[in-house]
Amino acid sequence: MSMIHEKLYRSENLSDIDVRGYIEGLVRSIMFSYQKPDQRVDVRFDLDDVKLNIDTIMPLGLIINELVTNAFKYAFPNGDGELLVSLKRRGDNFVLRVADNGVGLPSDFSLDNLRSLGMLLVRNLTGQLDGTLEYTSGSGTEFQIEFSEIRYAERF
Repeated sequence: MSMIHEKLYRSENLSDIDVRGYIEGLVRSIMFSYQKPDQRVDVRFDLDDVKLNIDTIMPLGLIINELVTNAFKYAFPNGDGELLVSLKRRGDNFVLRVADNGVGLPSDFSLDNLRSLGMLLVRNLTGQLDGTLEYTSGSGTEFQIEFSEIRYAERF
């Protein structure tokens, strides 16, 4: 994660960061860290050409880190699977989707009664992005977050 953040801070313009390169690099780093030797997860991307500011992309990156890490750790106990990371523009907003075809969430999972620090972080960061968080689970899990870009505060 720190490698990806370092890449962000090396950007010349913190108010206009290429999201595609950031997300692909982040997800690949997670994959190399968490994919087990006997596991084959096909990662697909569906990313619009979007540029976001640092105030938006930092919480977005933390959300993606948590959701993708959880997928690699828990969704595929039998080995293989598919993971989709999507970011689409929807009018003035953006929609992030992280979906897998794994085993699904525990039957007692609820956004209102989170016991996981990581998912609590996802919920709180979604609020920081003035977003909405939804999920579906069954044969696989999908998280969808609709959010708007945070107004960038010029620092220098």
